[in-house]
Amino acid sequence: MNDVSKAQEFKAVCVYGSVIKGIIAALLALLISVIIPKMLADMLTEPTSIRSFVALFGVEVDLTSVEDFLTRSDMGGLIGVFNRAWITGILLVPLCFFKGFYRKGNYGRLFFSIIVAVYGVIRYIIIMNYGDLSDLMTLMLTLNGQSVTLNIGMMFTGALIVAIILRLLKIPKEYGSYKDEREDFIESKRDKERMQIFFE
Repeated sequence: MNDVSKAQEFKAVCVYGSVIKGIIAALLALLISVIIPKMLADMLTEPTSIRSFVALFGVEVDLTSVEDFLTRSDMGGLIGVFNRAWITGILLVPLCFFKGFYRKGNYGRLFFSIIVAVYGVIRYIIIMNYGDLSDLMTLMLTLNGQSVTLNIGMMFTGALIVAIILRLLKIPKEYGSYKDEREDFIESKRDKERMQIFFE
């Protein structure tokens, strides 16, 4: 009898969400928002670590010129960007778990989707150093005999502004998804026995 009640309770929880989907969403956030920026920051801080990273894939490439370029260049600003990215990305991991956990049509899903979108905007502003990316490196290139200055800071700022706009557009998109899926979600909750078990 006890096993039956546990099975019913598990089904009740499944009406609201999926732990597996939550874990997958959290792991993706961990990879994209924490691990990758941290690796990039470490590689720029210690260029010789790039050789070790490439060796993990069994690829043999002469990276001497890349390492020399990174060693000679002032990468402090870019390292700061990636450091701010992975530090602020840590909070995204639990938030994305709950967003992934709740089913579409659930208030919980809508709530955490909006929180993730708003925090994403705040995070990008922090990554942009509140609009001051003047310390990012400037590349001097020679194209067709002419000297060209490439401001990485302006390029980064433009890319992050686009990312902010896309984050803001996710809010009405998530609300639309909530409205579209709400009826199906309510239908799945109509088993009163499972509802009672869930709230006990």
